[in-house]
Amino acid sequence: MHSLRPYAFLFCLILISAPAHASKVLKLSKSGKFVVVSHRLSLPWRKKEKVCLFRGTSEIACGMIMKAGKKVAVMKLIKENEQPAVGDAVRRYAFKSWIAKKAAQNAPAPSLTELDAKIAATTPKSAPPVRTVVQEKVVAEAPKPKAPEPKLEVPDALASLDAPLPESKPEPRQPQLEPEITAPPVTASVVNKKAKRGKRQVAAAETLSTSYGGRRQYGLAMTLGGSVGLNHLFPSFGLQYHLNERVGLGASAFVVTSKNGTTTLSATGFYVSGHFYFGKTKYQGLWLQAGLGGVGFSVTRGATAESAFRLAVLGTAGWRFHFSKSITLGAALGGQFIGDPKSSLITVGFKNFQPTATLDLGILF
Repeated sequence: MHSLRPYAFLFCLILISAPAHASKVLKLSKSGKFVVVSHRLSLPWRKKEKVCLFRGTSEIACGMIMKAGKKVAVMKLIKENEQPAVGDAVRRYAFKSWIAKKAAQNAPAPSLTELDAKIAATTPKSAPPVRTVVQEKVVAEAPKPKAPEPKLEVPDALASLDAPLPESKPEPRQPQLEPEITAPPVTASVVNKKAKRGKRQVAAAETLSTSYGGRRQYGLAMTLGGSVGLNHLFPSFGLQYHLNERVGLGASAFVVTSKNGTTTLSATGFYVSGHFYFGKTKYQGLWLQAGLGGVGFSVTRGATAESAFRLAVLGTAGWRFHFSKSITLGAALGGQFIGDPKSSLITVGFKNFQPTATLDLGILF
């Protein structure tokens, strides 16, 4: 008896912790046709698996798993009794029960003949005749035929009076023609609209699955790197924010300091740039960058000082890698143009057009 206590304690612990790992609704799509659900603890959902949503013991809606990710799955709603909500429980459910309910609802009412046959089968032979009332119509047992009465002899004069009159045949009625109801023709535009609607629904399901079951969709990136050319080496710091899957906006700043004898040159610049990606997700794949900004120059030699501000333009093309732990690495080649400050104290080596190579490492938020 004492050897069974550890197993009983373990079984109770599993029963207590099971509801915490049950599958639940996490999010609803805008169209209301798809929901994101969590997996169960030991048995994740599979594609094309039939499931239902429950609120307590009441069935809310039923559907099918369209796509299953590592953490969550996307369910398409097929039948709804009520509007689903976040937190509803998700359980496996067979479609056979739906079909049985629907068949019972759509079953035709029994006819009078069927009811009479059932009553006759269950009524004993010695019982009195039964009168059946269905839909306010009384059906009684058929009367027994009466014995023929003896014919009386009638004189010929009276027989002519008793002769039946000729029957008048009613004139045939003209059949009334019902107006023809024609369905509107199915044009090519209607077919195209239905096809586009179906594509949008599939795209919405894939977006939900990617956002909650696959890689996280990051919007903001903070990068640290620099650019190098024939006559310059600029350390830089930047930020990027994605407006959608392809286009993002960014801002970066760089600082450079150079000293030649008693002459000191310091330059501080910035770029406001647009970023264009052509990969499967954000911050991945082919990467194009175009930036516009300015550079402020400051030159000192002893007590003499000069300052100037010039326009700067940047354009690069490269590749950005997206790693699993929210890390991104970008490498690109291109060129930049920085206006000549025209200083009388020093000659700036990175003025005008210069080829450049950029490299940065970023963290995604």
